[in-house]
Amino acid sequence: MRKIGIVMDSTGYLSNDILEQFQIRVVPLKVNIGDEMFSETELSNAIFLKN
Repeated sequence: MRKIGIVMDSTGYLSNDILEQFQIRVVPLKVNIGDEMFSETELSNAIFLKN
């Protein structure tokens, strides 16, 4: 029997309960601002709005 996995990017904003319940893997989206690269999950609104 083949295994099936669910993978989504970090802009799905599902709760940890759902991620754990369905064993969903999250791939962080990368955001470039000028010469800097941020993981979407680590980019604060303050940094985003500043640029």
